Amino acid sequence: MTNGTDKNAKNWEEIYRDKKAGSFLIYPNENLVTLFFQNRGIINQTGKCLDFGFGSGNNSEFLIQHMQELYGIEISKSSIASTRDRLKHFTQFNPAKFNTIGPENEFPNDFFDLVVAWQVLYYNDKQTIKATIAKLFNYLKPGGILICSLTTQRDVKVRHAKAIDENTFIVDKRIPHQEGCQIFSPRNEQELLLLFAAFEIVEYGYFERKSFVAENTLSEYYLIARKR
Repeated sequence: MTNGTDKNAKNWEEIYRDKKAGSFLIYPNENLVTLFFQNRGIINQTGKCLDFGFGSGNNSEFLIQHMQELYGIEISKSSIASTRDRLKHFTQFNPAKFNTIGPENEFPNDFFDLVVAWQVLYYNDKQTIKATIAKLFNYLKPGGILICSLTTQRDVKVRHAKAIDENTFIVDKRIPHQEGCQIFSPRNEQELLLLFAAFEIVEYGYFERKSFVAENTLSEYYLIARKR
């Protein structure tokens, strides 16, 4: 990890350990749910799914009901513990398939039919995001689907951050539970698509909740892609 991603890991462990700022989300993200159902015709729901950076497990709880086999990977041990407890009542849930990110928990190439990386990829810098996307590409089977999101530069996290490098920012104290987190945000759709050049793009766009207080706007790209 770089210093920035080390800081991200420490911050998120504190967030999930101390249950800061409403970190335990009850419902799955509605935009993810919509995209899943809109694209279910190209998703092998009898196959394997990876919830990459599953956080509080709210999206995992949705995915386990629609995919035959679910895996999860996270940087926070507290998040893993709470998600294992959250999903334990599902008969197909296997706690051994939810683990921390690390060399000992890497997956084989061509393993997953679906990878979901929702509201997590932007916690990177311009080097590590490329490496992470390449890893997810390798994890997918040929024809496998990636559903992911990245923050736009209109988002509150970027507006409440200091630029430290090209498209790379450090969140400041105006978002106290994420202060010091490093995030990556493409400037435009062309830069977004360049990150996923190895994939066949199925659909992409953005979701935005526009606030009359401009700095409180929530704005994220979404992208559905297929491994060639």
